[in-house]
Amino acid sequence: MSQSELKRTYFQDGLHDNHCYGCGAWNDKGLRIKSYWDGDEAVCTFQPEPHHTAMPPDVMNGGTIAAVIDCHSVCTSIAEAYKTEGRDIGDGKKIWYATASLTVNYRKPTPIDGPVT
Repeated sequence: MSQSELKRTYFQDGLHDNHCYGCGAWNDKGLRIKSYWDGDEAVCTFQPEPHHTAMPPDVMNGGTIAAVIDCHSVCTSIAEAYKTEGRDIGDGKKIWYATASLTVNYRKPTPIDGPVT
């Protein structure tokens, strides 16, 4: 792990008692994505595992892709709200959002053999 990776603050680590399938650090069966700031941009890199496949074993399941997008987007919104208030994620009164609607238009299959950013 690089020095920059060691210094990263992941949004999800501040969301205490989060059991969400996609982003919950307290869900040991979930995806447990990690999102962080890289300058003004929020980044999430997810490493799919063999059980995240679609019918072809070398392609990532579309529902899993949607879950990563959904949870990264919600966690980024929460992180931005805390940042706007000048607070660390999880400090003080809890800020929480949920997705009202999500549409994903898949352009091509996503390979499962490497990280997805």
